[in-house]
Amino acid sequence: MVCLLPAGGCSPERDEYSFPPMIYDEEAFLREIEAADDLISLSETRANYAVALKKSAAVEESLERKWEELSSRIADRGDIIGRLTDELELWGFDFLQVGPDRYRFHLLFRVVGEIRDNYGISILGRLPDPSRLAEPYRDQGYRIWYIRPLPPTSFWEEGEFVVIRDDQSASELPYELWINMDTREGIRGRRLFIGEMCKIEDTELKESDIAAEEDPFRLYRWLTWSHARSGSLGELARRRYREVAAGLPSEAEAGWGIDYLGAELSRVGPHNGRVRMLFRPSEPLDRDYYFTIYGIVAPEDRAYLSEARRKEGANREIWYGPIYPPPSEWPAGEPVMVTRDLDLQPIPYDIQGYFYDRRENQAGPRLQMGILPGPDED
Repeated sequence: MVCLLPAGGCSPERDEYSFPPMIYDEEAFLREIEAADDLISLSETRANYAVALKKSAAVEESLERKWEELSSRIADRGDIIGRLTDELELWGFDFLQVGPDRYRFHLLFRVVGEIRDNYGISILGRLPDPSRLAEPYRDQGYRIWYIRPLPPTSFWEEGEFVVIRDDQSASELPYELWINMDTREGIRGRRLFIGEMCKIEDTELKESDIAAEEDPFRLYRWLTWSHARSGSLGELARRRYREVAAGLPSEAEAGWGIDYLGAELSRVGPHNGRVRMLFRPSEPLDRDYYFTIYGIVAPEDRAYLSEARRKEGANREIWYGPIYPPPSEWPAGEPVMVTRDLDLQPIPYDIQGYFYDRRENQAGPRLQMGILPGPDED
């Protein structure tokens, strides 16, 4: 199966491999604008119109009107991926094949503050099995695509949606994709997980499968295969995930008015594990709690722990740090999915965890999350 992020089809006037029309056709542009149902599609029409040999007030007015209409619709729906920096949010992402080993990234940003810097964009692709990467990338375990946006980010206006398109070379692999903004000094803001480079329409899933699914973690996994223009399956996965997550009862109190709704534990590589946790705050949180995860091992597996751990008589590994999205941004009463990736030994772990308030030096109740299996047990 070829794994690609969905692009949801091409223009009604051209396929995705054809060159923009240099012969002006006002009616064709107006039909494309009318048919566009997302800002990424509309931005392609706008780019094609920009290189047309003739201009038209009717086309320009229609483009502006449709952009405002779709911007309002997207903002009302609230399908944000996450906050990248204090000034920028990411709202959409697509990955489209435009030739042999050649792909086009589309990124939909919303500007929420004045941008004074010219940011670059880095998209990191990681594979659970790094040996599948091309040889130059195997040692570091991932590859990165760099994008220098045009226009530069210092020209982006506060309150606007911005679509950036960039073509890059890439092989057909199921990358797990992350994005961050950067400057010469390094990463600015946060690195966000934006999904697995798969196309939900290429799976054997049917709408009836999604509509009947009751597991929020399975629905969330399907949702990570759906981005921007993924069509009816992606929309249904998003809607069903929200329905199921909203109806979950609390499994335990995690402290500070946070309900723990459950966890999913999985291996994503020989030495990597993933813990996905669902929480729901009863009221707005005024600080960003850290989260500590304990991985308790069986007596016969203590030899896998570090020498320092063994000398102190420990029976566990500990992973401690901030989580994303940060708790201070969690909407009251809404479920929030938190993902933590862990470096592991090839043994099972009994996973437990708790929130920690660094300001008050106080820990929340210990949460029992289950057994993360060894690599041969998944």
